[in-house]
Amino acid sequence: MKAKEYAKELHEKIKGIADEHGHDEIAVDLAEKAVLAVYGKFLKEGKDIVRQRNSTSDDAVLAVIKEQSQKWAAFARAYNKLVNKTYIKENGFKDFISKDMPELKGKL
Repeated sequence: MKAKEYAKELHEKIKGIADEHGHDEIAVDLAEKAVLAVYGKFLKEGKDIVRQRNSTSDDAVLAVIKEQSQKWAAFARAYNKLVNKTYIKENGFKDFISKDMPELKGKL
């Protein structure tokens, strides 16, 4: 899926959450979970790319992670443009990865 498609999908999801729950605490929690679900999709997509390329070396896997990070930045720009505010950080994928896999911090 392209970055803009992820942005549109998330925008529709969050719009639905806001329509149903307003901007209460539940809505914020659901919106955060929606963003984390996109992160999960990016991870799955990265794993699929690694398999398709038969990547086995650390450098090859790291290259895929960097590609997904660049795609996340494009997704963030597209989403933020849709809502005319900065909600998604362009370096958010790196932040998530660094938190999930601290051994990669500094390599991204």
